[in-house]
Amino acid sequence: LCAVSSLSHREYLFVYEQKTGFVLRVTAGKRYSDLVTIRNMEDVNILRGLANLTRLVYSTGSSPAWIGLHEDLNTWRWSMSNSSFYQHGEELYRNWAMGAPDNSKGREAWRLSIEWWETGVGPTDHVALYRTNVSFTYISTMMNWSTAQKYCRKHHSDLVSVRNLAENQDIHRLNSAESLWIGLFRDSWKWSDGTRNWFSYWKKEEPNGEADCCAAANFAGYGMWEDWGCANRIGFICYWDVPVLKREVRLKLVKLSSLDLNDPTVLEDLLNKLQQKLKEQGLKEDMKIRKLSWKKQYDGNVFHKEKEK
Repeated sequence: LCAVSSLSHREYLFVYEQKTGFVLRVTAGKRYSDLVTIRNMEDVNILRGLANLTRLVYSTGSSPAWIGLHEDLNTWRWSMSNSSFYQHGEELYRNWAMGAPDNSKGREAWRLSIEWWETGVGPTDHVALYRTNVSFTYISTMMNWSTAQKYCRKHHSDLVSVRNLAENQDIHRLNSAESLWIGLFRDSWKWSDGTRNWFSYWKKEEPNGEADCCAAANFAGYGMWEDWGCANRIGFICYWDVPVLKREVRLKLVKLSSLDLNDPTVLEDLLNKLQQKLKEQGLKEDMKIRKLSWKKQYDGNVFHKEKEK
């Protein structure tokens, strides 16, 4: 029987030496695993318990530390994320107006005539555009991008993806005078270790700085996230994963029936019962068994009948 366990899934380290966000994005992974990725409220509470607010003080009421979240300014993607909807290269089709996007003003895209603009340029509300089976249709009610996305997803499929020049021209023929929302938006904040994690713990009205491309958790404010200019010097948080431990245990069973102990169904049932027994006996959480499995011997069987003495 093999038992795979871990003393702790992840360890954290607060480093109170002040560094810029620019330096850490380049060097953190060389000394540690990486700047911390915060996956859920459990992680937030662990970090709050570890933080020394006095050593993190930056200014009155502010005890920030860099986390692994940063803004990738030039990351535009479509609201319709189904990859089968696009042929090769179609997800990358763009028809920006001259000078757009400048990747500082807004995070959503709209079109006027045949050219595309980002929010922050022009009006804040537009009509929504969606796709039917054979054509494009627009909703005449003025709304912001998020409202338009929710409306289209609820009543239709999604805000429109413009996949090629022909579709862009079709939309132009449909409505060339009004400004229309399209499904393109900037999904700009990413974790430095590449984790795709949608947990968010931004402070109210954050992120709010056009040029603030790094993120810090402010432990004077419950560990909530704020966007910061990467040139600031503050402490930071790193993490590393504890190595997984694997142990083998030899079992001796007394067989009281005609069951075939090498039958896959019987083996699976035995594993489930062993796991339950360990749980009932109060196995400590920090020694939690993550996986039990049988080790097959040279002939492919798990159990062998003991020779009579």
